[in-house]
Amino acid sequence: MKKEKLMRYFFSASLLLIGVVVGIAIRHYYNLPLSETINIVDVAMLITTVFLAVYVPSVLDKQAQIMRDKADLIEQRIIEFQTLQRKLNEMVQIGEANHEECLAMNNLLDVSDHRLETILTLIAYYDKDILLRPNVKNLKELCKNHRELLFLEHIAPEGKKFAKPDRDAEEELYNKIDRLSSLILFDVNNV
Repeated sequence: MKKEKLMRYFFSASLLLIGVVVGIAIRHYYNLPLSETINIVDVAMLITTVFLAVYVPSVLDKQAQIMRDKADLIEQRIIEFQTLQRKLNEMVQIGEANHEECLAMNNLLDVSDHRLETILTLIAYYDKDILLRPNVKNLKELCKNHRELLFLEHIAPEGKKFAKPDRDAEEELYNKIDRLSSLILFDVNNV
């Protein structure tokens, strides 16, 4: 913020200095024909041009940067979500988990659910909520199914072994979640 103000003052001072130099040059080399009367249309065009030269970079570029920052934040959260899902997938595909690993899986499921809720909240504040709504709804449903498959209500002291059908079902759900979250990432970034 401070850097932006400093840059704005620098550019304003530079424009003023350029105006002074041009004015001195015109006065020094006064061979240019100058009119004694002022044309109101030319003055209005000059004011409009200067206004647009200041307005476009300061306001419109700022709005575009805000949208880019929102998209970057959502992108970062989606990547974190995908990382959590990948860790869960790796733990299940090993085939067995001890007591601590089962607790870690439950924790990863909780963190993943909270990360998904954060993503949904950020998307709600993003201007593309309507475009993303169907994919978000499907992703939420897939994550619910993933949680139902993996969450361990009672963890035995020896841990849990995952049977081949459970690992296959988890792998299929993981792939769908990864694919759908990647599509949301593309939609957020206009890809």
